[in-house]
Amino acid sequence: MEIKRLKKENYDELISLLNLVFSKKNKCIMDFERELPNMCLRDDAHMRKHIGLFINDKLVSVVGVYPLPTKVLDKEINFCTVGNVATHPDYEGRGYMNILLNRAMEIVKEEKYDICRLGGDRARYLRFGFELCGGNYSYYITPKNTKKSLLGDYGQNTSVTEILPNDENSLAFAREVYHQNKVSVLRNDNDVMYRVMTAWKNTPYLVTKNDEPIGYFTLASDKKEVSEAYAINKESYLDTVVAISNYLNDDFSIALPQHDIDLIREINKCAEYMSIQIPSNFNVVSFERVVDAYIKLKASYTCLAQGSVAISIKDYGKIKIFANENDCGCVKFDGECDFELSKPDATRFIFGMHPPVSVTQPNLFAKANFPLPLSWNTQNRV
Repeated sequence: MEIKRLKKENYDELISLLNLVFSKKNKCIMDFERELPNMCLRDDAHMRKHIGLFINDKLVSVVGVYPLPTKVLDKEINFCTVGNVATHPDYEGRGYMNILLNRAMEIVKEEKYDICRLGGDRARYLRFGFELCGGNYSYYITPKNTKKSLLGDYGQNTSVTEILPNDENSLAFAREVYHQNKVSVLRNDNDVMYRVMTAWKNTPYLVTKNDEPIGYFTLASDKKEVSEAYAINKESYLDTVVAISNYLNDDFSIALPQHDIDLIREINKCAEYMSIQIPSNFNVVSFERVVDAYIKLKASYTCLAQGSVAISIKDYGKIKIFANENDCGCVKFDGECDFELSKPDATRFIFGMHPPVSVTQPNLFAKANFPLPLSWNTQNRV
């Protein structure tokens, strides 16, 4: 048995293994080169993000650790995805997945990631420190919603056109608009932008008004789900929603992160219905850095209750979360705490979809300010 990072010469073997394993798991034919084009590049830089387990020089199990440097307001947070956990069916039941996931979590600490995420079974990944938390708001929009509601004045003189890989102007515009968001995963250039937008077999579209670009969106292959949508301002976003409705002439869903409160207030007025989706399993590696970023994010759109809460987190340490007239944040702490929580419970207490009382009895500060607005854009899953 040999464990090592992959190289470009392992590309075909990796793609074959992932397609085989996930086609069986998902009960449909998978094509990772189309599902995750930003991962599937035949070079050492992309292949080394994968840790492979080899038996007699054959790749039989793999896991990926994918850096996703993220800005939350002006603070850089080192996100990563741990994913594409796969073992060849002929080699299942031998503990290879556990070996590779333990190695992946060692890499997460060695490379100083602040938080990592993955999709998958809660029971399987909870023992590696991952917990379900966060929330995305999903809105269901019908043509009646856009034509017979407060959105009726929007969408005039708009048009929708597909963004092609060589459309440098549209891609540059989309990148600029995307990075204006309060939370954005770095998309380095137009090629990366296009690959991310077309992940999971999405198609990207530009929205113009009076022949000027105002926004863009990506549409899933079933044309029922808008995976991401961004625009230059609130009014242009509402124009974009109506433009999508006019383009499809059918119902569709569209997601918003919890911190986009100005857009949420408008869409809440007209959507047919909404739901809250848990976006991922998260493993908070550095509570003080991540909580500090997200309480400041919440303070950017609402008034925080003043005060503090101090938490002792088992097998981690103590943190104090605070807000006053001049500042808010999270710091390491060495005093008496309000209570002690396990790491999964602390994650749900601070970032859970439910109020913190669902974990333990909060003080007034925690009750008023939690959960913090942790969301995740599905196009950034890898």
